[in-house]
Amino acid sequence: MKKNTKGINTICAHVGEIKDEQFGGAVSPIYPSTSYAYIDVDISRYPRYSNTPNQEYLSKKIAALE
Repeated sequence: MKKNTKGINTICAHVGEIKDEQFGGAVSPIYPSTSYAYIDVDISRYPRYSNTPNQEYLSKKIAALE
């Protein structure tokens, strides 16, 4: 029986996707790093700290490839 593993192309295309809950887009949205609407002031979402949604998405993809 063949082992059900994801190929590198599948990993590159799908791992770490951000679901677009607001508009239901088919692909992960690109968030500008210039402004965010904050509900909770305890979180730090400053782009220089590598924690914007897009940076988190890319980090998950790279980690899956390792």
